[in-house]
Amino acid sequence: MDYIVLYHVIQNKHLEGVNAMVRGEPNRSLDGLLTPTEVAERLGMSRPYIYFQAASGVLPSIRFGKAVRFHPEDVERFIQRHRRDHTSRKSA
Repeated sequence: MDYIVLYHVIQNKHLEGVNAMVRGEPNRSLDGLLTPTEVAERLGMSRPYIYFQAASGVLPSIRFGKAVRFHPEDVERFIQRHRRDHTSRKSA
């Protein structure tokens, strides 16, 4: 993904949040936000992987200037979306 496309992905995610605020949708509390390091540790992933998932819009994030933060509910939804049911696999 080149930088121009990545910029537009990030910009569109930001605009979605602004539009939600204009529509008067409830604002989730910013208390308890997680840092990329905290999310990476919880998921057992690298920080660059977390940043990539955030930049691509797969893992919702909140930007304050250069700082990136994550809402715990978004991290939980990310985990649930990636959960696989191994009990339904056929044995070899």
